[in-house]
Amino acid sequence: MVTILFNMQQEDHVMHPLINPVISLIAGILILVFPALLNYIVAIYLIAMGILGLAGAGLG
Repeated sequence: MVTILFNMQQEDHVMHPLINPVISLIAGILILVFPALLNYIVAIYLIAMGILGLAGAGLG
């Protein structure tokens, strides 16, 4: 049981470094295409990074 939980946590932790650049790339493209949405895109990005950061802090 402990091994299964450890493996699940390890896989989740590996996923976070891949998510951050993808979200950043999407946000950057949206800002270039729709500059009027800058405030909303930045707010959504910051909220997403905060949630991912809190979720990642709970893994270890």
